[in-house]
Amino acid sequence: MGVAEPRRIGRYDLLLPIASGGMGSVYLARAAGAAGFERDVALKLTHHHLRESATFVSEVLAEAEIASRIQHTNVVPVLDVGEDDLGVFLVMEYIAGDSLSGLIKKARETGETLPQRVCMRILVDALAGLHAAHELTDDEGRPQHVVHRDFSPQNILVGLDGVSRLTDFGIAKAASRASHTTSGVIKGKACYVAPEQAQDLALDRRCDVWAAGVVAWELLAGRRLYSSENEAAILLRIVSETPPRVSSVVADVPPAVDEAIARALTTDPSSRTPTAQAFAKDLGTATRAFGLLAEPEEVAEWVARLAGPLLERRKQQALEARRARGSDPRLRDAPAAVARESSPDLARPSSPDVERAPAPEVARESSPSLLPGGAPSVPSFGAATLARPADEVPTDTSAVSDRFGGVRRPSPFAIAAMAGAALSVLVLVVIAATVFVTRSTERRASAETSVDPAPAPASAQPTPPASHAATPASAAEPAGSAPIPTIEIFEATRATVELSASEPMAVIFVDGRTIRPSAPVSSTSVALEGGEQRRGLKVSAMTADGRAASAEITQYATTAKLTFPERRRGAKPKLAKNPFER
Repeated sequence: MGVAEPRRIGRYDLLLPIASGGMGSVYLARAAGAAGFERDVALKLTHHHLRESATFVSEVLAEAEIASRIQHTNVVPVLDVGEDDLGVFLVMEYIAGDSLSGLIKKARETGETLPQRVCMRILVDALAGLHAAHELTDDEGRPQHVVHRDFSPQNILVGLDGVSRLTDFGIAKAASRASHTTSGVIKGKACYVAPEQAQDLALDRRCDVWAAGVVAWELLAGRRLYSSENEAAILLRIVSETPPRVSSVVADVPPAVDEAIARALTTDPSSRTPTAQAFAKDLGTATRAFGLLAEPEEVAEWVARLAGPLLERRKQQALEARRARGSDPRLRDAPAAVARESSPDLARPSSPDVERAPAPEVARESSPSLLPGGAPSVPSFGAATLARPADEVPTDTSAVSDRFGGVRRPSPFAIAAMAGAALSVLVLVVIAATVFVTRSTERRASAETSVDPAPAPASAQPTPPASHAATPASAAEPAGSAPIPTIEIFEATRATVELSASEPMAVIFVDGRTIRPSAPVSSTSVALEGGEQRRGLKVSAMTADGRAASAEITQYATTAKLTFPERRRGAKPKLAKNPFER
């Protein structure tokens, strides 16, 4: 059911959506405080239907707790977390820039190639942030054993200052909540999953080092290390094959760089590069010696060149949204040219329900902070106080200097006139507020009664965004220049999917998750999670001898049939032996 975008969450004004994924949407928002204080932030709001999942809410709060404790230049800080009628939300520092994946895509669209030296600088900086996360301790100094589990180009943000920052700890795992992770479920992007992660073994920081090795390999080779539409085939390759050296694809890679990446991609964790810091040091030393490590200034030039148009559009759309809502008296009636000059620079580095009227100041200031010890950086903001323009200051003509230099006291008639004017203004304010509330209530009732309760067929529903943990600067801009764009929210339509197969299934893959039955089964019921309930799915499975089959399930379907190819007698299976078979 499509609904209007929210305009305010807690004490934050939402300007426009900048990213969307399976967990929620990210908005460019503005926090306003006293004395004209304003700050742009990235507000991540969970999808409305996920509020009912206690597990999901706990994961969001765990993300906030982990990220808020990591104080490092190369990590996007979480400033605040709260709960609103629309869902749980995270407030992060807004990074004006783009993700590493976004920069590579934009360079490809323009017929260019992001220089390897720029890519290596971005990766080395991100590894520094990753090491800071791995080294996190609690208040008593005990290691928290954080594992990011989704180190990928989509989660590396590169700012206009040329600094790279790691973000999205939404599926990070720490020792304090290890018991809450579902056994047999693989989280993360299949192409960057470490062998031990694919086999559902115990994880530590070395699984993130593997993912960083895959990113380094791809940046130098200019292509994917593991590329296939079948996630089952990708995971089989990861656990059964030794990754090729990058020098086998790119002949001019320095031997020291080739060796550093190969050590990070060792399938045996005990022989792998032990820490992200060690990998960053190996890459930094090797690339610097051959002039393959750019300075931040060079990175900043490429970010401005590739992401500049996107950031400028975002800046203008945010300005139009503020002017249309009248949230800033200085911009409400100003010409567009003047407003653009007076708006703060959004490019400075600093990631639904029916529209509601702004809440009273007391309600906004009482929005709870769920972070341990309260929000570390964002204060509780009240209404911004702006100086009145000189031409709006009322002049009392009865208070004029007499010939002796004194000031005459206003006459009783003047006092009565001023009191009457003040009373009239008060009455008008009360009337206007009453009309506003009445019309808002009527609009809300009209919106609720005009919704068609019958679900449309799956083919008529808009396609939801790709399942990806959204980041503040990695998504495309909304279409058009409308100041208040809208998105579609889909309610959950099913809780389970019944799978049946022509032969027993030894391992099942549902939308990136790996499910391993205790014994091969010909039919089973699969419980859906989060965004899987509201969109189409791709389901794959394998037999014990390695044959694979897959099927597409539409948004409202509740059953699926998998047909495995027949195994020819005497023929060897095409895929490697199932690594999950015990």
